[in-house]
Amino acid sequence: MRYEQFKTVALIALIGLSLFFTYQLWTFQPNIEALEDSSNVQTEEMFGTERDPGELIAPEQVVLHSSEGTYSLIKNGSSYFSHVVNQLFAEGQLQSINRDYEDISAVSGIELIFPDAVPKEFVLKQFGIDHEDFRFNLNAIDRMFVYVSPYDGGVNIQFASLENESLFTVGSAMDPELLTDLLESGEEADIEEAVIVKQKGDDNKLLQNRLYVSSEPQKVREKQYELARLDIGQINQRLFSGASDVPRQNQLDGQNVYTDGSRIVTIDQRLQYLSYSYPFAADGIDTNNRHIIETAAEFVNLNGGWTDDYKASSWAARDNSETVDFRMMIDGIPVFGRSSSDNKDRMKITVSRSGTQVIQFERPLFHLVGAPLQDPEVEVPSGEAAAEALKAATSVNWDDVTDIRLGYRADMENNSNANFVPTWYYESQNTWKRVPFDEEYKQ
Repeated sequence: MRYEQFKTVALIALIGLSLFFTYQLWTFQPNIEALEDSSNVQTEEMFGTERDPGELIAPEQVVLHSSEGTYSLIKNGSSYFSHVVNQLFAEGQLQSINRDYEDISAVSGIELIFPDAVPKEFVLKQFGIDHEDFRFNLNAIDRMFVYVSPYDGGVNIQFASLENESLFTVGSAMDPELLTDLLESGEEADIEEAVIVKQKGDDNKLLQNRLYVSSEPQKVREKQYELARLDIGQINQRLFSGASDVPRQNQLDGQNVYTDGSRIVTIDQRLQYLSYSYPFAADGIDTNNRHIIETAAEFVNLNGGWTDDYKASSWAARDNSETVDFRMMIDGIPVFGRSSSDNKDRMKITVSRSGTQVIQFERPLFHLVGAPLQDPEVEVPSGEAAAEALKAATSVNWDDVTDIRLGYRADMENNSNANFVPTWYYESQNTWKRVPFDEEYKQ
């Protein structure tokens, strides 16, 4: 009898312990810092800086046109590049807007090429003008050309919309001698001779969607940087609306997943990359008509801020959502980094919006520390050679190629350092891939 009573008491005790441990497991809140592998990685409490949307939009190419029909590219990241862009906007002083069309096919000037169709108000803001005070019939601008008019000797600016196949000419108060000085003052090291490898037929060169590339091999610095990691706990608290307790963590396929039932944050520790999803937030049409770049800039400002140099690289509306990509830049050169596991580019910040709500957010969880640890100079083929390689490649449809850029390939073998190797890339069907040279050129 006593034996049976003992078994009963023991069973009740075991059930009680089981319930206690189940409760502890269910209510467990992990220490986020302890869960993350901080070995060989700097972790910073601070967020990045806040940025205005206008700071995130910049020309991706500046092309010098000569009246003889030759072209030069100003090297991205050079002081000459930033000087020319700043002077054109600072001294442009837009004036008359009722200008007749002018043939600019044989005049010298400076062409600015934007990565996508920039809303008119952003471009006018660079000139210090409110778009409500200066109206013309282009809603977005892909390219602009600043030149001395062959008819009256003044400086004019043509704005182009490739999507709408339309142009608008605006008079400027810029001194023609200043423009001439900008055209001629560049150092040889800051300029690359260029050729056109692709264009569509049109009477006006701004609407020909010309693809300019360097015609000679060039020397670029390969770089290695130390990495520091952003504080995931702080970002999570922001993404979960400032909750004091971030939803508990689960492990899924080697990734850390946090969810409150509607919002999901996934942390890929190996790639140091965050993905946020709020799929239940879609609420139809955006009632405030803010551009996606404005919404995205504000969202990033609040959720980690801007660490390294990022620039808007593309934005588009698809189905019921809008998406913008901000790509990391090093010395004006775009950075690309595809994961071998899912072929996804991890060197950009991506924000998607449906209606008035952000529904998707992805960003790297690291930033570059200080000066490069190494930066040897290497020689890479010309952009023209890259174009020829694309034409010869059986895996590439040349008709689908929309852009060719010298970029940095991010090699991250560990979480403490990253190598950035100069590499040619091409864009096809909204995706960037490496140019398939027959033999990998010497790095």
